[in-house]
Amino acid sequence: MGLIQLLICNMKLFHRSAKGESGTRKKSPLSHNGNQPSSNTSNATTNRETPNPRSSTNGRLVPGKKESGGGQPVLLQQKLSGSRRETFPQSGQFFIPICRQESILTVEAIEDDIRRCDATISIDRARVYAQWARENGRKLYATLAYMERGADVRHLVRQKISDKDLPLKYIRGALSPETETREKGGLFLKTGVRVMDIGHWRDKELEEFFNTQWWMIAPVFKDKAELELTAREVLPFLPFDGDDTDKMETKQGAYSEVFPVNIHSSHHEFWNSDHEKTERPLIAVKRLFSTDEIEFKKERDVLKTLGSKSPPHPHLIRLLATYRQVGKYHLIFPYAESNLRSYWEKRPLPQFDHETVMWALTQMCGISNALLRLHEFKVTFPLNVGGAANVRVQTEDDGQISVRAGEEMFGRHGDIKPENLLYFSKGPEAEDPRGVLKLADFGLGRFHGRDSKSGIRPSGILSSPTYEPPECKLRRPVSRAYDIWSCGCVWLEFITWLVKGSAGIEEFADRRGNSAGLNDINDDNFFTIPRKSNSSSEATIRAGVIIWVEQLHQHKRCSQLIHDLLKLIMNDLLLIDADERIKASEFHQQMKNCYQKATEDPDYMLKSAPSSPKDSKATLLEIPRHETSGSHMTSSDQMSVNVSRHSSVSRNSRDLSPKSKKNVTWPTDLTKE
Repeated sequence: MGLIQLLICNMKLFHRSAKGESGTRKKSPLSHNGNQPSSNTSNATTNRETPNPRSSTNGRLVPGKKESGGGQPVLLQQKLSGSRRETFPQSGQFFIPICRQESILTVEAIEDDIRRCDATISIDRARVYAQWARENGRKLYATLAYMERGADVRHLVRQKISDKDLPLKYIRGALSPETETREKGGLFLKTGVRVMDIGHWRDKELEEFFNTQWWMIAPVFKDKAELELTAREVLPFLPFDGDDTDKMETKQGAYSEVFPVNIHSSHHEFWNSDHEKTERPLIAVKRLFSTDEIEFKKERDVLKTLGSKSPPHPHLIRLLATYRQVGKYHLIFPYAESNLRSYWEKRPLPQFDHETVMWALTQMCGISNALLRLHEFKVTFPLNVGGAANVRVQTEDDGQISVRAGEEMFGRHGDIKPENLLYFSKGPEAEDPRGVLKLADFGLGRFHGRDSKSGIRPSGILSSPTYEPPECKLRRPVSRAYDIWSCGCVWLEFITWLVKGSAGIEEFADRRGNSAGLNDINDDNFFTIPRKSNSSSEATIRAGVIIWVEQLHQHKRCSQLIHDLLKLIMNDLLLIDADERIKASEFHQQMKNCYQKATEDPDYMLKSAPSSPKDSKATLLEIPRHETSGSHMTSSDQMSVNVSRHSSVSRNSRDLSPKSKKNVTWPTDLTKE
């Protein structure tokens, strides 16, 4: 009996050991999932096939399933988190670009994420939700996926909530002082309707959804868009990553500040998306200090109308879009890395060759055409906008009246200077490989009625004193002739740069200052107002300007083109009497004539033809109307030139028309107006 009992015991031990090994072999790291039904599940549940969310579906690897090599699963939440972009370092403001959302949230990825969150959802049902989310609620689902609550998309689908309803409003549950308990909060549509079927969410989840949704809905700026943004919306602006980062500083003026930003490529439609030069699109954002909606709409409407023609004028800055946020109005423009002043300084002594001179002439011709478009600008401002109602017109009794609603309006820039001629060296805004100058900053422009084209009172007008005309200091009405004078000043500096370089521009400014006179402030204006004891103040062209022009005429670089441009400036632009300055149309025509001559005859543009010193007196006598008194002009240089206010140069001496009428290829947009 002892032996038999021993054998029976050994057999039982062997049986138990085999059974234990069998149970151990059935366990697998991939066979258990906390989302699977427990062993206590009813027969009805255990008998149906329950899909394992960590196994592959239709050959796809479900997020959450470990790789055979032991790699960790990559969830949608992790992919979205890794795609966040911070607007500026340490700002704490993030957004997930549209392009990353589109690439991450495919139908398959959404379907698998839904089933990973809730294994009880069938494959077919998950696919329906995924297709809907991809087409109608990608941003909505991205928010849920980031919270790892993708399965709750079904509750939002039932209520037909889509991306169009974002952002949802969150109302935190109120604290009851009686019971010292907090009532449950909720998410609400813009209409005030509560989002239902997410009652199982706690305040923590509700608040998380509210905060996360802003990352997914950064605005996309379409061309000429006008957006109204909430304080919570994150702008898709990124920090700079170039060598010139230090130079990209905020510039502040009297009425606004301008700061450059790098806008994410998938959040704008300003330029062709496949343009090879838009890989790093920079824009300039102009923030107005004034919160006056009327003032904002005036400037916006002017810029929109000026840029409404297609294609846009190559020498006028283009308004890309506008937006308002936190009560501040913003205008978006293409970013220019410098302006004409900086361009001169970076090229202290240019080559006087065909490429350089032709580029300068092309830009001057283009800017004159841009000024023509501005001066011929007409618009009727709606009554409810106010338009130019704040622009006052001088009447016979010196009273002031508002411009009548519906009257045609005419444009004036009001602050033409080298700093407002922006230089674009590359990118979609620079059609010329050598770069393009664009007239910018119309913020000081004024628009006045047809009945008042002769002028408006200059009180309150702010501009650059160096380039302002005499009528400003004489307290006389200003008109579009204001811009003609300013162009004459800038053109004279432009020619100085071509002939003498950037150092010549500084010397020219010193000469103008030295000839201001003992009784005048030492500034660098182009005119002087001598103080007379027995008569009213009158303006005269500074002798330093006239002497400088003669030096340019005598310079070895002076060609016939330079002679003609100098005569145009002194005979037609820099005239004390605003009524005698030429109009923008004639100004542009004269520039076109110079351009045509230069294209037909390179010698006209480049061949040295300086005037001799003995010709100086004769040339000076060709300069009419440089004083308002009509008798004499004095300066600290003890120079006296007798000229008559009404003396005129023969039309042949002023006409710069080309001798031949050959067909000429003009720069873009220069022949259309």
